Amino acid sequence: MDDIKVLLNGELIEAEQAKISLFDYGFLFGTSVYEVLKTVNGEVFAGELHLKRMRYSAEKVGIPIPWENSFLIDEFYKLVKYIDNPSCYIRLVVTRGVGPLTFHPSECTFPNRIVYGRVLHRIADEEYEKGVSLMISDYRKAPSRHRTGNVKTGNFLGHVLPLHKARSSGYHEALMLNHRDEITECTTANIFWISKGRLYTPTLRAGVLKGVTRELVLSMAKKMKMDVLIGRFTLEDLNRADEVFITSTTRDILPVSLVGDKRFPVGEKTKALMAAVFKQGMKNVNSR
Repeated sequence: MDDIKVLLNGELIEAEQAKISLFDYGFLFGTSVYEVLKTVNGEVFAGELHLKRMRYSAEKVGIPIPWENSFLIDEFYKLVKYIDNPSCYIRLVVTRGVGPLTFHPSECTFPNRIVYGRVLHRIADEEYEKGVSLMISDYRKAPSRHRTGNVKTGNFLGHVLPLHKARSSGYHEALMLNHRDEITECTTANIFWISKGRLYTPTLRAGVLKGVTRELVLSMAKKMKMDVLIGRFTLEDLNRADEVFITSTTRDILPVSLVGDKRFPVGEKTKALMAAVFKQGMKNVNSR
């Protein structure tokens, strides 16, 4: 943990010394929300977009967020300055706070706020050039009625297990279906594909997180006059694709060359979107 720096409720603490209570509801019940951000050339990327999503998630699970966005972004920069690297990984976690062992959220104390930071470990250039592989997971996303809306919480076991299985089997990621055998997302990324020039991605209603990079891709595709279809799709639809890619904050657009046993080329339209989204993304930094 030597390379990880931590701000615990605003106090800079060595990672191995950082502690929260055994009775924090984030630990006891997974009642926490989080966001993963990055810096680009020393500037926080899409900070306002990430914090908007965190506030939405927190509201859905009943966690108060009493801090202004500007206050939180200042904390990110405080940690980035300490790390002293222009390319950083930042993880903000807010827990429900300390409460009784039995589940009574209304009796919880003030929420705990933890900001983790380290140098961003970039994926190898070769994977952007040749693409990565996705295992078709046998884990199913829970029906949307069992989800607390489109939220990003610390209760992440349903994603950890399929990702562990995929990595153990030599795949980069796991592609998850829902109970209707519809494509949803990967465990830590959204999925897109291109077929006959049209861009496809699953609807949020299928059980998909509203990814920040996903939104940037959709916005850029429209600016590029691409035909975009958001809907409910199956593996049969995906297998007809000409190109496939996944998106996340730390990976941007990452081409996919293998889904299950089906191979795909790293195509020109994916490359064009990669370049356009990166260029547009530079306008989404929160400069100081």
